[in-house]
Amino acid sequence: MAVLNIVGNGFDRSHDLKTSYGDFIRYLVKESINFNQDIRDNLFDVGKVPQEDKDYETIKTKLRDLVNFKQISFKNDFLRNLMDRFFEANWVDIEEYYFILLKNIKNGSWSQLEKLQREFIQVKEYLEKYLFDLSNNSEDEIIDKYLEQFVDVKHKDNLFLNFNYTNTLGKYLPKLKSKIPDFNFKMIHIHGELFKTDNPIVFGYGDENDDYFRIRDYDNDFTLFHKTHIYPLKSHKRNLLAFLNNHSNIELNVFGHSCGISDRVLLRQIFEHNNVRRIKIFYHLNSGENNFQDISSNIFKTLNNNSIIDSKLVPMPECEPMAQAIKA
Repeated sequence: MAVLNIVGNGFDRSHDLKTSYGDFIRYLVKESINFNQDIRDNLFDVGKVPQEDKDYETIKTKLRDLVNFKQISFKNDFLRNLMDRFFEANWVDIEEYYFILLKNIKNGSWSQLEKLQREFIQVKEYLEKYLFDLSNNSEDEIIDKYLEQFVDVKHKDNLFLNFNYTNTLGKYLPKLKSKIPDFNFKMIHIHGELFKTDNPIVFGYGDENDDYFRIRDYDNDFTLFHKTHIYPLKSHKRNLLAFLNNHSNIELNVFGHSCGISDRVLLRQIFEHNNVRRIKIFYHLNSGENNFQDISSNIFKTLNNNSIIDSKLVPMPECEPMAQAIKA
């Protein structure tokens, strides 16, 4: 018997870290406003925007007009379209949007493919730097409630599958090991770590739908950033599968992962594994609203066989909200 904890971006955000893609876009806008010449030269330049309009909310509202009147110039069209999408819907998944654009490129359109890949890599590099600086400037806060939520006294073997690039989760393992020294606490950075050459970040798409199977037969450059093709570069996925195969009656907990389509293939393998017997969602609770149904719906969408969820998914009354940092 063992515990597998899936940890996603909501865990970082529960520590009041601004790690969402929306936070990243807000950062880029503010940096361009504040004369970050590197961003102005390589991503987008707000230099010709009238001074009275140089604030985030105005640029968010007037982006198209400011671009059309050449007051904002973009050097990266992928980012330009990404920001447009985010400002319209207040939500965007960079990896999912990348795949939307990728699947519209026909085999043989090398200039389009090369441009998209180049611009996607550039956004990835700026995101990595943003998260690295954010992590280094954050306090090493430990939320005591997580030390309780992470431990099940019935299970000595505990694996943390960390989907985050940051090491917020890593700060908890020494505490857990000192608290219960005879338990095993291990972590897999399944998506890599910030600026670690021996474990570079995995940034791409992880769904295998009809569009994927169509472009899979194109040149290998079309699947360059598909997670299925990236995971074999490291042993992380093999180690995860070994854990799943070597333990029976695994209790699976979800902390801050939306279980969305960007990681669908890997999550499906986990959720449908015969040794995973129970799936418990630790949901985000804010002002009486929670995201339990959003996560459970995404889990349903992930599965090939929805009937198995009836026996595995713990109903909401038996789940609990994630811990949250206490804001000053």
